[in-house]
Amino acid sequence: LTFALLALGPLAYLPLARATLVLFDCRGLPGSDALWLKASLAQRCFDAHWWRLAPLGLMGLGLYVVGIPGLILGALVRNRQRLFTDPEILRRYSGLFKLLRRPYYALPVVLMGKKLA
Repeated sequence: LTFALLALGPLAYLPLARATLVLFDCRGLPGSDALWLKASLAQRCFDAHWWRLAPLGLMGLGLYVVGIPGLILGALVRNRQRLFTDPEILRRYSGLFKLLRRPYYALPVVLMGKKLA
């Protein structure tokens, strides 16, 4: 499971994070006091339907937007002393940091956040 998350997590991160965050992208329209969902201007934000979906959006926010980078960063930090020396750790995590120098082993997590912005 860890290997699958580390291999597929960075690839799936942007689509999953954007799909989660689209629920919270509300905009005001000229001539209206209400906020409307940017992805579907027919959907009003903060109405009963939106509040039914909000818990799923918050769960996705925790699982995808925060969870994937957090798990990857945790794995890298937890094994930082052995990242470049232990063959098992190299095999497991090298796809994340093999092109980086030692001080920058956590850079992939920062880049994931930058791509989301």
